[in-house]
Amino acid sequence: MDSRPSETEFILILLIGIGIMIILGIAFILFYFFSQNKFQAEIQKSQKKELEYQAKLLSNNIQIQERERERIARDLHDGIGSKLNVLKLSLHHLKEGGLNAQESDKMMIELDQLLQKTIDTTRNISHELLPPTLANFGLEAALEELVDGYKQASNWEIKYDYTALNSEQIPGDIALNLFRVTQEMLSNSFRYSSANLIQIKVIASQISIVLQYNDNGKGFNLSKEGQFKGSGLQNLEARMRHIQADFKLESEVGKGVNLYIKKDLL
Repeated sequence: MDSRPSETEFILILLIGIGIMIILGIAFILFYFFSQNKFQAEIQKSQKKELEYQAKLLSNNIQIQERERERIARDLHDGIGSKLNVLKLSLHHLKEGGLNAQESDKMMIELDQLLQKTIDTTRNISHELLPPTLANFGLEAALEELVDGYKQASNWEIKYDYTALNSEQIPGDIALNLFRVTQEMLSNSFRYSSANLIQIKVIASQISIVLQYNDNGKGFNLSKEGQFKGSGLQNLEARMRHIQADFKLESEVGKGVNLYIKKDLL
């Protein structure tokens, strides 16, 4: 008895095999289709989050600029405008006459003192906008002056080390943003961290500049929205993105704060 499948059975097996292959092919195509849709959806979701994050940074940067403008306007109005008004009024009294010699001498002394205060206020506002040491002598000297100021105002230990591997100064925009970030980090350490040791290390070469900042304070939880996490960190991110620098901020409760910044110069 012949046990080989008949021609009809062979055709049936072949059709079943083809059917299984077609089903597997369709299943593969559907799997690929849905996987691609899911992948594209994840990409779009990620892009949307990135756009929202960029918009938030831009909004924060604009708010920072507006607050800075408001502060400058207030300083100009209160610190300089009011003094100029007093100077004008005093000069008007002198011009009108009617004062004896003693009164005139007294008013001249007061005018001289008021004028000196106006000059000092103007210098302070100018210093806030662009520290003259930074503009005239570069980032190394400006950071040293900043550190010395904090040392004199406290009993904290601040270790500052600047290693320059080339004689060229850091470009102005980069230097200013690194200076402002260090200034803000110091301010936050003194106001919030309860640290007693701060270390600032800068290594500048022809190809890059690296800035490292750390304190031994109480630190904070980066995953929670706090004062520094909100405006301070966003300000830091905005400045670093502006100069296209890489940075990493690390902090844990009880373990202080560590900041690493690297900006390629070539």
